[in-house]
Amino acid sequence: KEINSVLGDYNKPIYHVLGNHDMDNISKKDFLSNITSPSECRGKNYYSFKVRGIKFIVLDANYRLDGTDYDSGNYNWEEALIPDHEMEWLAQELKEGNEPVIVFTHQLLDTDSNIYKGLYIRNASDVNKLLIQSKRVLAVFQGHHHAGAYSIQDNIHYFTMNGIIEGSLPDSNSYAIV
Repeated sequence: KEINSVLGDYNKPIYHVLGNHDMDNISKKDFLSNITSPSECRGKNYYSFKVRGIKFIVLDANYRLDGTDYDSGNYNWEEALIPDHEMEWLAQELKEGNEPVIVFTHQLLDTDSNIYKGLYIRNASDVNKLLIQSKRVLAVFQGHHHAGAYSIQDNIHYFTMNGIIEGSLPDSNSYAIV
């Protein structure tokens, strides 16, 4: 609530991407009910929106391998999954429209890198198939790997954001300008 109140002073739309630590002590439902979001994504853990001719898709991989939500610390940060219902939704989102797409997720999707496999979404290869087949995805912004990284695969740029715990300001921060 404290961080959300500071963000509220920004007076611009703020979109949230859920990460595993957002559910360290509370449920997804509690987290989502305590943040301010634009109406098209309010209360949603995955969603899409459009700005200036670009479609933005926000994914949630904070699910245990049995498909249940991470909840109040009940999760293993090395196990992340995009469940079937979200995969179906993503496939539909990628079919609708023809504008370029940028994807956001907390855990990693770029499966060809040499980063520790526990940082990846378990069904990342299935997610990537959808992204590649759409021929619309320009980039994926992701986190979870604190050191940060970059790769390009099948003409999709994968930017892994540095964790804010990796150093001091200004090089280590909680934002990026694209």
